[in-house]
This record gives sequence, C-alpha cells and structure tokens, in this order.
Amino acid sequence: MMQSKTIPPVALVAALVVASATPAVFAQALTKVAVINVVQVLEESDAGKLGIEALKALQKQKTDERAVITAEAQELRSRIGEGQFSLSGEKLSELKKKLEDKVIELQRFNDDANRELQKRQEKMLFEIQGKVMPIINAVGREGGYTMIFNKFESGLVYADEAIDITAEVMTRLNNSVSAAPAESGG
Repeated sequence: MMQSKTIPPVALVAALVVASATPAVFAQALTKVAVINVVQVLEESDAGKLGIEALKALQKQKTDERAVITAEAQELRSRIGEGQFSLSGEKLSELKKKLEDKVIELQRFNDDANRELQKRQEKMLFEIQGKVMPIINAVGREGGYTMIFNKFESGLVYADEAIDITAEVMTRLNNSVSAAPAESGG
C-alpha cells in the first residue's frame, strides 16, 4: 500500500504549535540576566562612603549632645541624693522638678535625634539611588540585559558571579562622583 503525500491534520496542528512557540523559545534563549549587590555599592562606592561618613558625624554629634543632657540629669540626681536630708523640702521639690524636666528633655531629644538620623539616612539613600539607577540602566542597555535583580533582596538564592555587575556599576558611580564638582554637606 502506498502512503499518501498529504500531511495528516494532527501533524499540521503540531507543526503550527511548534512554529507559534518558536518566538517564545527564542526570547527565552535571548534572556540575559544580571544581579547587583546594592549593599556593596552603598558600603564600598565613594558616594556611599561619603554618605555613611556624614551619617556617622551626625550620629556622633547627637551622641555628644545626649551626653551633655544625661550629665546634667545625673548632676541633678546627685544633688537630690546628697541633699535628701540637708535641703529644705521646697529646694528638694525644686530639684526634683528640674530632674523631671531634664528626663523629659532627654526623651524628646532622643526621639528628635532618631527621627533626624532616619531622615538623613533616607535622604542619603535617595540621593545615591538617583545617581546609581541611571548607571544600572546604562549597563543594562549596553550589556543587553533583559533583567537586573537586587542580589539579596529579590528572593534570589543563587547567582553565578559571572552575571554580577556590581563592580562595573561601582566603578562608573565612583567615576561620576569624582567627575562631579564637590558639593557642600547639608
């Protein structure tokens, strides 16, 4: 018996399915992925180091200011302790009121200092993000990457070091910061 030269309908449908899936298969084959360690960029880039140093300076300033208020409160405690039996009731009440006010001042200072430090940190991160995102986008376009993931905040559990673009981004960021005119700290 001689076989027909016509294509069976099932084979035709299968061929059409494969042909229509081909662009998706090619797209998957052309997907290029990279990762970046944002924490490393923050800690090791020139811009990140400058921002961290500014935050540390502000934190030290606030710590020093807190120490003054704490010392004043401790001095009042000492005066109250020493004068417990020698000071008049009125003078003792006055010192206790001053101590209470100083404790409240210290609590407010701590709250304000923490809020200021948090705002400065957010501002610094926002500024660095503003500098680094155009670089990441440029590296992505130039490298033909389809996706770039934040290495440790994306749920990623493994990435080959060959797809890590952190060093390239930091180099470009450092070059852009050193090329920019010096800015005054604020």
